This record gives sequence, structure tokens and C-alpha cells, in this order.
Amino acid sequence: MDQTRVTSGYDVEVAMGGRYLQYLLLLALETGELPTEATFTPDGGGNPIKVELLVPEDLEPDPSSKIAKGRTYALDDGAPEPPRWSTNDPFMVEVLPAQAADVKVTLFVRLTRGAQVANVDMGLFIGITIDSEPDTDGIGLGSITLKLELLDIDGNLVNVAASQTPPVPKSELLAKLQPVINRDLSMADLGTGGRIALIHFKKLAADAQRHVEAALGLYINLILRAGPQEDNVLGPHGQLALAQNILEPGADVTFATRAGIYGDFATDAYHRMARRKGSGYHHPVMKNEEKVFDVVMIDAGPEEILGGEQRLRVSVEGEYELSYLPDPNFTVHIYVLEDVDADGIMSWASDADVEASVLADIIIGVIALATVPILGPYSLLVLFALEEAKYITQAALAEWVVEERTDKKVDAALLDVAPNRFTIVSRRWDPFFTTRHQIGLRPGATLITEQGLALWGTAALARAVDPAKSIVIREAVRDPEGKATDLIYRVQGLAGSKYLEAVAPGMHRGPSTQPDPNTDPELFQLAVDDAIARIEAKELDGSVTYEVQAVEYIGNEVANMLVLSTREINEQHNRLIGEVRATAEAAAEAQDPIIRSEVLDEFAAQGIIPTDEQVEAAVVARKQKIVAVAIANYETNFLEGDLKVAKLAAASFELSPHEFGRLQIAGLLKIAKYQLVKIKEDEDAGRYYYRDRYVREEEPTTAARLADNLPNKPRYRNTSTGRVFAGADL
Repeated sequence: MDQTRVTSGYDVEVAMGGRYLQYLLLLALETGELPTEATFTPDGGGNPIKVELLVPEDLEPDPSSKIAKGRTYALDDGAPEPPRWSTNDPFMVEVLPAQAADVKVTLFVRLTRGAQVANVDMGLFIGITIDSEPDTDGIGLGSITLKLELLDIDGNLVNVAASQTPPVPKSELLAKLQPVINRDLSMADLGTGGRIALIHFKKLAADAQRHVEAALGLYINLILRAGPQEDNVLGPHGQLALAQNILEPGADVTFATRAGIYGDFATDAYHRMARRKGSGYHHPVMKNEEKVFDVVMIDAGPEEILGGEQRLRVSVEGEYELSYLPDPNFTVHIYVLEDVDADGIMSWASDADVEASVLADIIIGVIALATVPILGPYSLLVLFALEEAKYITQAALAEWVVEERTDKKVDAALLDVAPNRFTIVSRRWDPFFTTRHQIGLRPGATLITEQGLALWGTAALARAVDPAKSIVIREAVRDPEGKATDLIYRVQGLAGSKYLEAVAPGMHRGPSTQPDPNTDPELFQLAVDDAIARIEAKELDGSVTYEVQAVEYIGNEVANMLVLSTREINEQHNRLIGEVRATAEAAAEAQDPIIRSEVLDEFAAQGIIPTDEQVEAAVVARKQKIVAVAIANYETNFLEGDLKVAKLAAASFELSPHEFGRLQIAGLLKIAKYQLVKIKEDEDAGRYYYRDRYVREEEPTTAARLADNLPNKPRYRNTSTGRVFAGADL
């Protein structure tokens, strides 16, 4: 690629050819944004006309894998499959640089009217605009909307419609189609959803000399910090008039950054770590509000390795502060280079190198955090490279990355806008996960040079899933032997989810049932085997922890454990505090006349004639103090006992220790504050149990019940009328 053609001056240029735009439309069909069929009755009367959209040959599933050439996934069982045409012409897109319409989309449709069936083509001439609104804080864009307008139609469909009895004129056909095509599409789900500073588009003429078709160009500026202050960002830059067609021959899309982007991103990453210190700033890496080390410098740029392969280098220099020795400096070099994932889609691999004293080695792991503003979600790649070097653990990095990236407003990072797996729309087809529908990039080539980052390739329909975090297990269904066969989950956040029962070719959902959708619509039931399969497919969150609330003894051993999720414990805690707060606020409000009188007396005693605002502020402060005192008193004297009762009342998830262990080994849950042990080493006859402490090296024999505090938990027994609790702990 000739990177000197990247001349617009914007941070990112994306040139999209006809096939890439075709796949954007096919993705709209996959997700139900475009209907696969419609039926209408002509204004002149007669039999209704059924219109079915035909899709390209590339969406024909392979008989063995069930995966089509144009998709990276097989359609779900029961998903509708639109009829296919014998070529890849359906949904073909042509960019129109010299016309009022921006693109022409060629559709192939199957018309059925009574006994008559015909396959015909139709051309849609569509205008495109992108509207954006600034965010409320004035930094970046708060909303981006893609507007489509159907301007004209042509093709054999127009002729066929006109020849009907009675005829359907072109004007009527256009009027019928416009409500289907004309729409405003939110671009909030694009990429990772990170904010950008600016977006424009431009039609780019074909380049016959390079054998490149006309293309649509997207031009994006990202929010790059120029200083430590949050609003100190890089100013406007880029000129649309200077943009050229950078589409590579044979590619569906080409992505390129401007020269100089590496330095600006390194500066941005450094300033995003800034924290106030006196009258200035420092750049610490923090862990639980404690400084681990200071970042001295961040640098980024291209690097060529053996064989001419190129990679992106991100270097982070840090300083570890010691009170009794000279502060050791260290530098970690993170390398990112092109890779291909299991779906055959372009991805990123990483490696790492360290320049540090032995003293600095002990803290080198947390350096991955400093790459988050540059690499975005691809910072997780650093995990694997550093694990191999024994510098970091997965749990620690995951915690730091999540801790850093959960700001209310997240700005897009360098690789967020690269189109290797670009999310177009997200759908909650299934209560347990969200599906991100993507245009994936099958690799063509990548350039990482002093002139910037560039990549190009061909398009494919792809998807990825994000497990829902707002789930907890409320109950287990057991067989007569006590084995868990099904789990009943509470799933929150589904209000307004309109796709749980929607049908579309790309819908993605697993098996689940609802015990009582009318009485408790948040409860969903999964067979344990299905839940384990979801865990393996990363379609279910198994990270939720549960705490033992009580145990049931049968004979002299723990037969059952009653547990409650940490999430629900926090909910009960917040509910109790909320009730006390509401009561205290009502009591304070009832004392309003007395409080106001006392406030006025205080001002008078000080010789102050207060304004209404001063009086109101003093009254509010008095009321807040009343509420704070009430809550503090409750937390000191009553909360612990009330919370214990509330937790026991809320708990309903009960299994034997062995069954909990089986589910924990499968990745479905974790019992907090206890170690999972196996009583017998025999794989077939072994039994799981929980202890508060177990170090295998200290006990050469198989795990016994030493250090077991389960017997100290409140006890209960199951009766025909429910659980009966007993014991001094209650």
C-alpha cells in the first residue's frame, strides 16, 4: 500500500468498497433490521403480492460444517434462511460519486402473486447522511445517527409491477418501499461504543490506474489528551477535501491512520494516567487506591523484526518508589502484531520484553494497565505475553483492566476503530448474553510503519457474545438422589428487551425455559448440562460468588448447604439501609418547622441576616445530619442482626457440598470463604467438600475435615412445611 495516499489529516481513514457495504446490508438482514419478506396489496386491488429478498450465493451453508462462506458461524436451529440467488449479485452496492444518490443497491426479489412466481432485480438509489450531537460534557460526540433516504428505484421489478393487472406504477412502488428503507439508525453500538471526537463521510471516485472501484470514505478523529486536564484534548484537525481513495485493489475495506498517530496516542495514554498532586500532576499506576509505581514515560511506534515482519511497539518506563533504596527504573516493551483467530478473522497477537533490575521485576506485572488507553480491549493480549515471562497473573490484570475501563464515559482507543472485528449492532436474543453482530475482516495485509498503521482485507459476517453480569442462581432442581438437574436463575435488566422472542436469520439463543413468566418474569431455568455448555461457549457468566448462610446436618455430616449470592447480600444490605434512610428522612422532614426556627435563631445569634439560599442550605445540612446519625446508629447496633435474618429469609439455593463442588468445578459458581477439597482421591468415587483452610503440602494424607468451620454455621432442617432453623447463632 502507498501510505502517502493517506492525506486527509484525520486520525483514521476507512475506505469501504461495494462488497463491504454489501455485507453491512446483509448484517442488517441477519439482525432483523431489514425484513426478509413483506406482503402488500396494490392500491388498485387484486391479489396481494408477497416479496421475498434473495441473498448471495456466499450465504449458502456448507453441507458438512453448516457454515457459509460469507459467515464465520452456523445459523441457529430454527433460524429462518432467506432464499438464495445463484450469484453474489443480491445486495450488491455501487458508490455513485457524481449523482445525488450516494449508493445504488441492487436487490433480487422473489414475487409471488396467486400462482405467479417471478425472480426479478430492483435498484434502490439511496442518500446517506451522518448526523452527530456533542456529548453533554462538551468532549466528543454523544450520539451519531446514520440517516438513509430512498430517492429512486429502477430495474425489472418496476417493469413487472407496471405490467400487472391492475398495474402498479413506479410512484406507488416507491411510496411502498420508502417507509421500509427511510430510517434513522443509531451508531451507538459501533465498535466498542467508545466516544469519538468527530466523524465525516465522503464519496471517493474510482481509480482506474490502480484498478480500484469507487468507495465510501469514513474520517474519524479520536479524543486524544494533549495534557493532564480532562478537557485538554487535541484540537480539530483534518481536511475532507484532501482525502483520496485509499482502497487497496482486491480489498473490501482499507483502514489507515495518519502519520504521527503513535506519538499522539502515547501522549494521550500518559496524560490519561495523570492525577492531581499538589499544584501539579503525577502519573501513578494505582491498585485499590494505593500507588504501585509511577509512569515516567510512554512511547509507541513501529518496529521491524527478523524477516521483515512489522509490529507495533508500546514502551512504558516506570519508577518504583522505595524509601530505603534508590528508586529503580524499568521499561516494558509490549509488541502487537497481526494474527488470525479461530474464525479466520484478523486478530492481534502480542509479545513482551523487559529491561529492569531484579528489584523492579517484582512489580513488572501491573505495567499492562498503562497500555489500556492505547490498545483498548486488546490490552488483554498483553496478559498472555507477560504470563509466559512470569510477570503477571490473569486475575490481577483482569481486575486492573476492568477497574480502569469502567468510567462512565469511555473514549475509543487506537485498535477500537480498526475494522478487523467491527461491531455494528448488539442484540439481546438470549436472556443470558448479548450478541455483538460484526463485520469481520479476513486478512489481506497489515502495515505498521512510520507513516502509520494500515490494514485491509475482505468482509465476512461474524459475531461475538458478552455474558450478562446481572444474573444469580436462586434455586436448584434436584433428582431423587439429590443431584442438581436444573438451575433457576434470576436475570435482571431485561425490561424492554424486544429481541428475546424475535426471529431473524442471525438470531442467537440457547435453550431455556421460564417457570412462571407471568408471576416472576425474571426467573429462567437451565438444565445443568446446558448451563455447562454455555460456560464453555462463554455464553454464561460463572463468576458469581455465593456465601454459605446455613447448613443441614443428617447424622453427623453436612448434607446440604444453603447459600446466597454476594450480589443478593449487597441488595439486602442496601435495602435495610434504604429503609432506615427513608424513615429518617421522613422524620427529619416532619421536624422542618423546628429546624428552620433553630437555624434562624443561630443566624440571629451571630448577627447575620441570611439569604433564602443560606437558610435553605443550613436546613438541608441539619436534615442530612439527622439522617446520617440515624444510619450510623443503625449500622452500629442493629444492622448485623437484621442482615443475618434477611439473608436467611432470602436464601433459597440449596445443594449438598458435593453438588456445589461439581458445579464449581464446571465453572458455574464459586463458594466464597471456603476451599474446595476432594475427600477421596479416586476420580470416580471422590466426593467434594468445603473447608475454610486447606494446604495440601501440610497434610500428606487425603483431605480430612480439619479446620472445618461449616459446623459453626446456623443449622436448619428440611420439613414438609419448609425449612426450620435452630441454633444459638440465630
